[in-house]
Amino acid sequence: MSKLTCIRVYNTSVMGEMAKGLLETNGIKALVSGTHHVQPNVEFAAGIRLFVNEKDKQKAINVLKSHNIK
Repeated sequence: MSKLTCIRVYNTSVMGEMAKGLLETNGIKALVSGTHHVQPNVEFAAGIRLFVNEKDKQKAINVLKSHNIK
């Protein structure tokens, strides 16, 4: 991946992984960060970040919006 940009922050790793899967199904490489916390309240506090290549940012946002993924 080239330069990464964060496009969303989720409260749970499940939501982050679902969004990542949707993007990858649509040909957009994605990375989820912040999923290695053991305690649920730590996960919530830190946030689960979804990253994509800067060049794919707008396409990724559009894919998520078109599937009502916030």
